[in-house]
Amino acid sequence: MCIGASRHAERPGVYCRVIREGMAAAGEAVRLEPFAGPRLGVLEMFRDYYANAWDEAKLRRHLAAPVAVRDRVELEERLARLVERGEPR
Repeated sequence: MCIGASRHAERPGVYCRVIREGMAAAGEAVRLEPFAGPRLGVLEMFRDYYANAWDEAKLRRHLAAPVAVRDRVELEERLARLVERGEPR
């Protein structure tokens, strides 16, 4: 499936990030620690990525979530430009 088809089908994929590197062996316990902050769904993030209009509230909502570092940098730059221009909040 090409990227364009994936976009229109709204079937995004996600990756999990490794917080602490180490070895794991079969039978070891693992613990899932859900994010305690406001939820931001994968499909919402996917749709917003392709949106043409980003307002301050949407940018801050994404920045409050545990997004990838490369995405965080882009979002922070967008927010700075928006605030610098003094656009409506």
